[in-house]
Amino acid sequence: MNKITNALQSKNSIVGYITGGDGGIQASVNHILALSEAGASMVIIGVPFSDPVAEGPVIQKASMRALDSGITTKDMFVIVNEVRKQSKIPLILQTYANPVYIYGYDAFFKQCQESGVDGLIIPDIPFEECDEISLYCKQYDVTQIFMVSSSSDKRITDIVSKASGCLYVVGHDISSTIQQVREVSEIPVIIGYNDQNQVSSNHVNGIVIDTPIVEICEKHEKDMDKQIFAYIQKRVVSK
Repeated sequence: MNKITNALQSKNSIVGYITGGDGGIQASVNHILALSEAGASMVIIGVPFSDPVAEGPVIQKASMRALDSGITTKDMFVIVNEVRKQSKIPLILQTYANPVYIYGYDAFFKQCQESGVDGLIIPDIPFEECDEISLYCKQYDVTQIFMVSSSSDKRITDIVSKASGCLYVVGHDISSTIQQVREVSEIPVIIGYNDQNQVSSNHVNGIVIDTPIVEICEKHEKDMDKQIFAYIQKRVVSK
């Protein structure tokens, strides 16, 4: 079974999120390990980018902090490699088309494979234009995670037919979109932290806890890892 699919077998699993390099490389490694130890099922690492259009203001600011401190896409692989020395938790990179293109497709995906990246989310590549990325994902054994929304409507069957790992459901009318997915597949579904009130937790496999974690990181306090651990553990216990 796909590693990401396997991690999301239970309902209402916790998916952690950090902005890679916010606070430094070692800080990111420590944050991910804290998420893993607290019971998160997997972690999404947001790759800092100058125009993160799919993110809210808190994550946008985190991305700029990381970039301003000199963090690069290459540093994401250093973070993953360091985490892999201590944890097997599934790790997903969330980035944009431009950083991958600039890095070079072969170099980027080779680094994903060698460092231990399990999955990839690229919000600004439409499903109809994903074939080239899909080929690289398959070649380098990286799970391509698609985002779907109510606007995906007629394409959901096609998207599900190509999907593996999980689907990330976003936007408005989350409940209706999940219902459409469930009519054609039992693939695990994850949703964002701000969307969890739109649907019963029994209908989703994972909830992405992004903004609350990034807000803890923004404070750059000495006990950030303990704060992250406590916040996630409380969510895991109460689910």
